[in-house]
Amino acid sequence: MAGGKNGSRRVDLKPLPINPLVFWLSRSLLVTLFLFSVIPLFNLEYFLVDLVSHFRVQYLICGVVALIFFAINRQKPWILASIFCVGVNLWLIFPFYFPPPNNSAIKEPKLRLLVANVHSRNTRYIELISVVKAQNPDVIAVLEVTPEWEDVLRSINEDYPFSEIRPGAGHFGIALFSRHPFVHIELKIFVSSGPSSIVGEIQFADQPLKIIATHPVPPLAPDFFALRNEQLKAIAKYVDREELPLVVFGDFNTTPWSPIYRMFSKISGPKNSRAGYGVLPTWPRRIPIFYIPIDHCMFSDQLAGLHVQTHDLPGSDHRMLVTDIGVNASVRKD
Repeated sequence: MAGGKNGSRRVDLKPLPINPLVFWLSRSLLVTLFLFSVIPLFNLEYFLVDLVSHFRVQYLICGVVALIFFAINRQKPWILASIFCVGVNLWLIFPFYFPPPNNSAIKEPKLRLLVANVHSRNTRYIELISVVKAQNPDVIAVLEVTPEWEDVLRSINEDYPFSEIRPGAGHFGIALFSRHPFVHIELKIFVSSGPSSIVGEIQFADQPLKIIATHPVPPLAPDFFALRNEQLKAIAKYVDREELPLVVFGDFNTTPWSPIYRMFSKISGPKNSRAGYGVLPTWPRRIPIFYIPIDHCMFSDQLAGLHVQTHDLPGSDHRMLVTDIGVNASVRKD
């Protein structure tokens, strides 16, 4: 301590005494955080790399906590490592919030698309249907449709008279509903042994619009990981060849930060509707600490997002994703 002219004292703040084991654990966790933050940046198509690529928001929070801890304890090298982890994850999250969307070039009318993974074992049929209808969507993709759900879903045919329903015994039944007539609709299997998708075409804003509803398998094991990747690559190639305005939506079972998603986006080109509206996680709803965005709505350059939101689905482990789109007048082809 040093005395001043007026007799006041300056107090030198010292780090709080910390058990060496706590420092060792903290540094080990930061090294793990560093690896989990950096390795998925390389487009390595490996099961474990994919598994750790999804939790960018959680990594950001952990990086901030580490930064505060090491700053208090004046651990300079570890402060720099924490700053790096915060920076990497902030850089990947930032585009979902900034810049805010510019809707000045979007022409009416708008189309509201809704993705609802209802959960195959969910029995809260009436509640869920009411919540979905309350959003007043124009097109609905319903995932994990079982034979029991098929019977319930037919009750909305009065409001959505154009539909394709393909129930399944497990988690991969699928349905597509529309207020607009389908010019064409088909069940499409993009990869052998993979789950079915639905490809439809409607008229929107005086031009055709192709819609793909899909639900690849979850990457719970290396073989499922490979099958999901095959399906997303096949859809990406299909989209790349398509000249019509196009929407791909559903439960992709991956996040925007995974190597396979970046590959999908690079090949196919559609934009994620979340851009400018936030991360908007959708799963697992019952375990918020692991919340990640795996339900997506993506669209081609001829279209633009007007608004995106999520809402709870009674009895499901997902939140529904609701996206409003319009025609991007700056690239519209007449």
